[in-house]
Amino acid sequence: ENHQNIQVNMSKLEIIVLDNSETVLVEGIKVRLTLNGTDNVVTELKTNENGSAVGVINNELTFWYKTNIIYNITLWIASVQYNFKINSSDQYFNPAPLAPTQQNYNYTLKTSSTIIFEIALNLQDYRTQFQNGSLIADTFVNWGDNMSFSVNYTTTNDDELTPWVGDDGTGSTVVCSIKSTIFGNPVLYQKPMNFTGNGIYSIEINSSQFSAGNTGKSYIVIISGEKLAYKKAVDTAFVLTINTLATGMTFHNYTTLGEFSTNEASQYYNDLINVSVKYFDFNSNNPLMADSFTYDWDYGSGSLSPDPLNSGYYTIEIDTSDATNTGNYRIEFTAIRENYTKIENFGFNLNILSRPTSLNGSAGVLYVSENIFIFEKLNFTFEYIDVINDSLVSNADEKSYLLQKLDDDGNPITGSTEIGSLLEDGNNRYILNINTDLRTVGEYSVIVTLNTLNYEHKIAIISVKINKRNFIAQLPAEFHNTTKIVINSGAALRFTLTLTDPDNNSAVVLGANIYLTIKDKIINFTDDDNDGTYTVYVDKIADAFFLPETFTATLTINKQYFTDESIDITIVVKIAETFGFPTFYLLMIIGAIVAVSGSLVTYRVIQQRRIPTFVKKVRKMKKEIKGKKTISESLLYPS
Repeated sequence: ENHQNIQVNMSKLEIIVLDNSETVLVEGIKVRLTLNGTDNVVTELKTNENGSAVGVINNELTFWYKTNIIYNITLWIASVQYNFKINSSDQYFNPAPLAPTQQNYNYTLKTSSTIIFEIALNLQDYRTQFQNGSLIADTFVNWGDNMSFSVNYTTTNDDELTPWVGDDGTGSTVVCSIKSTIFGNPVLYQKPMNFTGNGIYSIEINSSQFSAGNTGKSYIVIISGEKLAYKKAVDTAFVLTINTLATGMTFHNYTTLGEFSTNEASQYYNDLINVSVKYFDFNSNNPLMADSFTYDWDYGSGSLSPDPLNSGYYTIEIDTSDATNTGNYRIEFTAIRENYTKIENFGFNLNILSRPTSLNGSAGVLYVSENIFIFEKLNFTFEYIDVINDSLVSNADEKSYLLQKLDDDGNPITGSTEIGSLLEDGNNRYILNINTDLRTVGEYSVIVTLNTLNYEHKIAIISVKINKRNFIAQLPAEFHNTTKIVINSGAALRFTLTLTDPDNNSAVVLGANIYLTIKDKIINFTDDDNDGTYTVYVDKIADAFFLPETFTATLTINKQYFTDESIDITIVVKIAETFGFPTFYLLMIIGAIVAVSGSLVTYRVIQQRRIPTFVKKVRKMKKEIKGKKTISESLLYPS
């Protein structure tokens, strides 16, 4: 490769521009340097706020260039060339003119130096401003909307002689800057506005370039204008508010996605409840994914997770057993997404219900009625069941009973109230033992209460009637399964009676008081063997001769704790018999026969005496001949 080593000498030239009052450093003057005798522009510089000409691209550099070259220097404002005078230079200049009349200046750069020009410009008369009332701006927008700002930028050379006119856009820059309201007001956006003619500058910015937070945010908008060789206009500033987009939240059945109509859900204690939650853009109804989605209630807090079954929804699962008691609880949600309205303290009511129970299969009040006999032992067993999982509820917080004895009208007897507790057996069943075998005859009312926290309590109303015991009186065979007995005339009445208790395995009843009332007389039964067989003996009831006699007797049985028994017995006394026939009638018949027989004998005797003797003999002989008998000699021969 061929390398060339070229060396040149360079030096620095600082150019400063004052106005012709020599007091004001002029900003925005364009300093053009060309090669002398040609139109070849070496560079163009621009004066800064200190009046010093610096690079347009790199405003930190002044003029640095090759030495021993003649440069032609001219001053411009926009496209207008301005006259000047030399205030100071290390090379020749004409100090005579009082007014800036010089159009250019040739300068040979030899070494670092400074030139000061005075320009024929009264800056206090070259001014710019934003016309009052010309600002048109969208100061309240929703996030995502386009924002439009426009302003009228005007200029004057002498506001007393020259009217304010719309800027022509030459050498002018109008910039829109948007700053944060936080400390230091950092610039978030800055861009020149578009010149549309006659001083009008405008710009359109989409608000999505900025954050609306979750409650809306405010920004400071500053519009500033500059024009070469003109005093800078006072900035126009205003507050811009970017509002968040409206959001909504609804609650849904986890399975069916049916929306809660009243923002209320119910679940039984000790069960889980899953709820789907939709967080959405209110205007479009499109679901949103939150930056943060949390819930809070009296018994916990946490974050919601996206619903695995339903796209666009979140889900929450609550264990109702976390609550200590049933009741109505508020579940509150907070959903945050940048640029969308924050939702907080919004939620639904969770009504935690007592777990449903049954008592011995009854969902309501259990009614029990029992009739028993005195000395009978009767306990009541209760199954307190959780209906949801069909399990017995054990260790009930309350397992009490209240007992009262009632009078004949069904009203509690004063002083008869008893309070006690049921016992729980090894199978989680509850036993009520009110010692029925020790209680007296009568009716008792018992109210049983079973209750466990967060479970439905259950009540049983029990009616227990303790009755006297009953007899069964077994009459002997002589009664032929009736209450009638027949005895002979003049005979004694004697029979046995067996008493048993049918409700005690037919056990014989001892110690009963049994008596027979007959003809106003009371005859007691005896149980000499103490075996429950009672005997009665009556020496003679009656002598029945002419007709049978019937008597009614009352058999009375009583014993403590037993129901009195009374049986009417019919006793029939037969009349006397001889050879199985009533003696009275037999005698009457015999007497009648005897009487008739005597009458017949007497009659025949009389008749026989009236018939002749030979006739009588002839009749006898006839009979004997018929009877094939021997005729007696008395009939053959006269006597």
